[in-house]
Amino acid sequence: MKTINIKSIILTLSILLAAAPAFAKSKKDIFYDSKSWTVNVFGDAEYLKNQEMRERVFEFPLSVPVQNMQPDEKVCTIMARTLTENGYGKRVVDILTKNGTSEDILRRLAIVNAQRADIELGRENLRVFSGDNLTNLIAEDYLPVLTHNYIVVDYRYRVTYTKGEKKGRTEIVTHPVLFRVDIDKEQAFDIMSCLGDPSRYGRLKFKVSYCTSAQLYNDIIKDAPDMAVRGVITHRNPAQISIGSDMGLKKGDLVSVYSQRIDKKGRQYSKRISRARVCAVWPESAQINFEANTAGNRKNGDVVVRTPDNHSRLGVMATWQPHVWGAQILWDDKMGFTKSGIIHHFLMDLAFAMTDKPGETFVAQTGMYAGRSYKAPMFANLGLGYGLSKTFLGFFDVMPFFLLQGEAGFMVDRNILKEENTKTIYGLAVRAPIGVRFSANIGYPLRLVLEAGYALNFGLHEDGKSDYEVVDNSMKLMGAHRDGIFLNLGLIF
Repeated sequence: MKTINIKSIILTLSILLAAAPAFAKSKKDIFYDSKSWTVNVFGDAEYLKNQEMRERVFEFPLSVPVQNMQPDEKVCTIMARTLTENGYGKRVVDILTKNGTSEDILRRLAIVNAQRADIELGRENLRVFSGDNLTNLIAEDYLPVLTHNYIVVDYRYRVTYTKGEKKGRTEIVTHPVLFRVDIDKEQAFDIMSCLGDPSRYGRLKFKVSYCTSAQLYNDIIKDAPDMAVRGVITHRNPAQISIGSDMGLKKGDLVSVYSQRIDKKGRQYSKRISRARVCAVWPESAQINFEANTAGNRKNGDVVVRTPDNHSRLGVMATWQPHVWGAQILWDDKMGFTKSGIIHHFLMDLAFAMTDKPGETFVAQTGMYAGRSYKAPMFANLGLGYGLSKTFLGFFDVMPFFLLQGEAGFMVDRNILKEENTKTIYGLAVRAPIGVRFSANIGYPLRLVLEAGYALNFGLHEDGKSDYEVVDNSMKLMGAHRDGIFLNLGLIF
């Protein structure tokens, strides 16, 4: 029995380890450019404001009638054509240039870009705008402002439920749809050269194209990197970043660290080299602790991107005590974060265990079960617990923990399938495992976990006689115990 269990565990872990690179694989078509910090969002952007993730939201009237279908690519492409034909691309430029009369807004937003770029490049002095010629201004500072403009449409459609509690009910569902105003480098020069010339400026037209649609903001940023909240590493020890609560960052948020790379075709892309957890937040900065997938030297200027994630993790583990094997499902919720990098965990587990000789039989000697034959004991546990973890070397976690479990021990009547009026023994106990968890990243969020510790077990006896006492005595005859040392091995994801 032991050999089969060990082989099964090793096989399962080997398969998951082989699949790990798929978890860690980074897309090469994503590029987080320091020159694209200024993202201008126009239209029905109420959901963006609620997320507190944008520095600027320009609004103008934009209404879309209720549709009778979901916003698929075909429908959204037609919407983009309608926006273009109705001059919405031009209206975006009108706001940025005060209807073609001023570059004040462009210059102000360009300064923000220059500041961000200087931080990334480690420059101490900002570029002096007044000393640059127009070509340099447009190419290096105005171009990112003009080429990163988006329109958000709240697309509403009717849904009639055909089953469940809402059967027969009709509701209006809203999905945000993201469009981009297409302005290239040549068109940017056209805009600047037409400022102050109403006749030339009035002839400008700009295409609106469909980007993506989703039910939630977090899904949009997967397809539109510009929409992600991001900053740069400004200090290394302790590690600090250039975004804070003003951009909606909160303690406990996950950020990904990206290094800028160039592929064989000369195209720039961003490669994720690490992940970190925010442990302290100020209005314009935050302190982070690295916790996963360190794959290179992190340096000042590396881009950090807020990465929405769930603080909760699910784990599966094989459990072992002398002569007792089992399995456990674990729920782990990160519920508190400290500046020193210590994380508070709420734990909940559901476990099942049996002896390494499940076919062993026992004959009860006394009480209501006297003379009956029973199979070896089995156990079910449900518990709550608490732990404190700390990350070392960017990938290795150590967490002391304890659990308080309710335990049901039972022995099945050997003749349960053959006779009527059989009696199964049920007994209750309180179990308290105390231990240390060691975990290492395989490929985020997959972690290999080893737990070791000592379990205290208290059978709930009544006048010295109880069902659990019968179970416990049977365990002792086998040399097995529910208290004592334990080892758990598994995966958390």
